[in-house]
Amino acid sequence: MALTKSNVRMLEDVFITPSQFNAVGDGVADDTIALNAAMTAAANGVLDGGGKTYKVSSTISMPSDVVFQNATLTFDTDSVACLEAMGTQDSPFSLTADVALGERVITLSSGDAATLSEGDMVYITDSQDFVTGVARSEINFVKSVSGTSVTMVSGFFSPYTVANTATVSKIHGKENITLRNIRLIGKDDAVTPAGQTGADFENCRNVNLEGCRFEKFDTRLSRFTRSAHIHVSNCYFTNADRSGFGYGTTASKGTHYMTVTNCTFELMRHGVATGGSEGINRFVTVSNCTFNGMKDSMLDAHPPTDFVNYSHNVGTHVPDDFSALADDGIVVQGGRAIICNNIIDSAVRNGVLIQTGVLATAGTDTITYIVSDNIINNVGTAAGISVNTQDAGREGIRGLTISNNSISNSSSNGIIIQANGNDILDTVITGNAISISSGNSCIRLQSTATTGKISRVAITGNALALSNDTPDHNIEFVSSGLGISRAVISGNSIYNGDYGVLLGTADKVVVVGNIIDGMATGDISSGSATNTTIASNG
Repeated sequence: MALTKSNVRMLEDVFITPSQFNAVGDGVADDTIALNAAMTAAANGVLDGGGKTYKVSSTISMPSDVVFQNATLTFDTDSVACLEAMGTQDSPFSLTADVALGERVITLSSGDAATLSEGDMVYITDSQDFVTGVARSEINFVKSVSGTSVTMVSGFFSPYTVANTATVSKIHGKENITLRNIRLIGKDDAVTPAGQTGADFENCRNVNLEGCRFEKFDTRLSRFTRSAHIHVSNCYFTNADRSGFGYGTTASKGTHYMTVTNCTFELMRHGVATGGSEGINRFVTVSNCTFNGMKDSMLDAHPPTDFVNYSHNVGTHVPDDFSALADDGIVVQGGRAIICNNIIDSAVRNGVLIQTGVLATAGTDTITYIVSDNIINNVGTAAGISVNTQDAGREGIRGLTISNNSISNSSSNGIIIQANGNDILDTVITGNAISISSGNSCIRLQSTATTGKISRVAITGNALALSNDTPDHNIEFVSSGLGISRAVISGNSIYNGDYGVLLGTADKVVVVGNIIDGMATGDISSGSATNTTIASNG
């Protein structure tokens, strides 16, 4: 059930303390048995730790409908979680008819449909990959059942077909769990990885972490697996330092509707990461968070992720700790995303990296991205903002907006867009301020494969500057494949470098009304471009 004002009051009328079950709470005595008993008794109520510290040596299991608050737990047991809530998932039912993209109704046998009812949380999937190695799938909720027809709350984000063995299964989730003012302290074994997780939620619904602190769990400080309606707010995550892991919080195996806001992440590999070997994660928002001392990307959306909002975050990096890591600032390798109003400092490679991993055969809607109003400073070997379509067979990009970003002290490219595996169409690059200290181009468009082209581009109103000793170009088109075409370059202020605009191999390009000054070789080179119009630049 969803938490309402009335049932919150009902929960808080049942008030349990660990001392009622003979917990000592001095941080020395082992309180595992007492705390597990208290947690069980607190179902439909509140377990209040009274501000004490409890030593636990095995996992504490949380029921549905519980608020756990005002306690510190110390935990030194390897390879398990300190706190966990584990729901279950039924065996799957086979669909008896195909479901198209955007439809809300699935068809089952009468017997299977009768097992579902309004409000049930379900998981639907088939065998067609959404990204390489991960089948298309999603979580939805039953609105109504009539005979063999089951109507869902929302339309499906992928098609599901009988030929691809489409199935649906009911999730019996642990529900309505709140951790409030809880501190979890792990083993922090820097010599031998302990494989610890702080709080672990699987097949859960409506989980709230409020004002908590998670520290010294080397693998994951918190994890959400195939869960929905997750809210993490005003929490502090620190010291997750296991190489190859080291996560603040993760969403995996098809987690949906997750919001992380007003949190601080320090001294770990990734702050918030989404991914997993099965299930597509959707609707993940991370906003107003601080990331300090990241050893890799502060926000990392692996390919099985769609509908991402990263906004109003601030992050810095510590690249020397994990020298083998790429260390980008924000990474999105899945479907649709908006990345806006973030501050990213000292990323070793890219400030923002977008690599669409969605397959062309996934049957999803248009893949679009917006990157706007970010401050990206001191990036390293690649670019302030890098966008590419990776390999052949991936879905192309149909709508890319890069606007009003400030990129400064970059030692490589400002913005680089590469059609490596499929087309990038309908791109707007506008209002950006880019200053390159050394390296390549302020804006670079590159078509490097015979299967990918860049077309319908507007580059307008940008302020671009290269350092005096940089022998490169402010705006550069490079093509060895299907090429770059239908581009407008206008109203830009361009300062220093070799050429202001170098078109290379391109077709149907208009270069008009730009202010170009301080070029070592020339203002504009049309190269081998065809059907170009160059006018009123100076």
